[in-house]
Amino acid sequence: MKIPVNGNTNTVDLSRHVNKTTKDQNIKLKTLPDPIVPALLDECALCSFSDVISPTKSEIEKAPIKILPVDWSLKTKIRFTSPLPFPNKGSFRTFEEVNGTIGFVRCLHSGKADKSDMNSSHGAKVFQHSLVWMFPHLPWLTLFPRYDSCSTSNPYPFITPTMQEAMHSKWCKSFCSLSASIPVLHALISPTTKGFRQALQEEGISFTMPLCENKDLSDDTMDEESTHWNPLNEEEEEKLEEVIEEEETETWLENLGLSQDALPSISKKKRRSDPTYQIDRKSKSLVYVEDLETQALLNFLLNSSFCTLKIGPMVGIPPTLLAPTAFLEGTLQSLQIRHGRIKRGSEELYSMEVSGPLLPNAIHSLCSLFGNTQENGFSAVLSSYNPTTPFSLVNPLSPTVPCIFAQNNMADCGLPQQFLQEMCSKSENTPLKMITFKNGLFTCS
Repeated sequence: MKIPVNGNTNTVDLSRHVNKTTKDQNIKLKTLPDPIVPALLDECALCSFSDVISPTKSEIEKAPIKILPVDWSLKTKIRFTSPLPFPNKGSFRTFEEVNGTIGFVRCLHSGKADKSDMNSSHGAKVFQHSLVWMFPHLPWLTLFPRYDSCSTSNPYPFITPTMQEAMHSKWCKSFCSLSASIPVLHALISPTTKGFRQALQEEGISFTMPLCENKDLSDDTMDEESTHWNPLNEEEEEKLEEVIEEEETETWLENLGLSQDALPSISKKKRRSDPTYQIDRKSKSLVYVEDLETQALLNFLLNSSFCTLKIGPMVGIPPTLLAPTAFLEGTLQSLQIRHGRIKRGSEELYSMEVSGPLLPNAIHSLCSLFGNTQENGFSAVLSSYNPTTPFSLVNPLSPTVPCIFAQNNMADCGLPQQFLQEMCSKSENTPLKMITFKNGLFTCS
C-alpha cells in the first residue's frame, strides 16, 4: 500500500515496513534469554533497600585521606590503640612535662618554631597536645562537661553571693580577652530555646538556623497564618481550634489583669501546640551568628542572665571558657591520660586514653603525631559531647571569601600550620566517631 506524504509525490511503501517489523520481531523472539526458574527464597539474604544503597554511601565516607578533617564538636574522651607502645610509655618524665608546657605556652608547634629543639621529644609533644586553657577552674568541681547541672540541690553552699560576683567579674574579663584574640569571629550556639532566640531578636541580633529544614521556623518570625504551612487535616484543624481558644483565653485573662505566667498549665498547653517550640534543645535549634552581629552577641551575653544558672550545684558559676591559646585569667590545665594493654583475639595492643575537654586542635595534633610514631598504624574511638555535635554539621566559612584570606587572617593565632590549613578549607565537616590510620592514610567514620 502506498500513500502520499504531506501532499508530495513521494510515497511510502507501508508493506515493506510492516514486513520488516515482523521479521525483526521474529528474530528478537528467537534470541530471548532463557526463562528464570523460581528457586527457594534464602531468608538470610534478605535485606532492605537502605542496606543495598548504604554500602556506596559508606564507601564514600570511609575513603582514605592523607589529612584528618576538622571535627568542630568537643570531645570528652579519645582512646588510641596500636600494636606498638605510645611515645610516653605510661608516664611522663619531668623534662617532658617541662618542655611540653613550654612548647604549648609559646606555641612552638606553629611556623618556623617547629624546628626548635625545645620539644623535640615525642613524649613532650604528647604532653603538649594534652594541655588546654580554661576558666573558671575549681578543683572540687567538674566544669566540663556539666552533667550534674540538672540537679536541684546545691552541695556547695559556701559559694557565697560575694564569691559569685567576683567570679562573674573575672569571667567577663576573660570572655572579652578571649573574643578579642580571635581575628575571624563567628558564633555557633547549641542547643537553644524559643525564649533565647526571641531574646536575640529583641536585641536586634540577626542570626540563622542552618540545620532547621523549615525556613519559617529558622526565621523565628512566624505569625498565626504561617504557623500552618501545609494543608490542614482533621488533627491539625483541631489543634488550630485549640490555639484560637487559647488566644481567646489569654485575651480574657489580660482583661482581668492576669497573665498566663500565673497559670502554668495554660502556658504549657500553648507551648505544645506552637511549632517553634518543637525544635527546642535539639540539633535543629542551632543558631549561627556571623560578621558584625557577633559583637552585639558578645555584649548580650555579658549583660544577660542566660549564662549563669540560678539553681543546682552550678548556681552562680559562669560558663566554662576553653581555648588552645592563652587568654586573660585563664588557667593551664592538663588532660587525664591513662595507659594500658588490651587483647583483641590473639593480638595484644597498647592503649592510651585521653579524657577531659578535648578541643578540635588537640584531636588533630595527637592523630598527626601518632601517624609519625606508630609505624604499624593505630585506631582511635572518640566520645563527643552531645550538645556540641551540631557544630560539625555547619561550615561557617563565607562562600564569598576565598580560603587564602581566611588563612592569612589566622596566620598568627598560634595554631599548627597543618591544622590551620584544614580549618580554613571548605571541605565538608562531619562528626568523627572512629579514626583508623594505616599506610599513611586516615579512614574516618
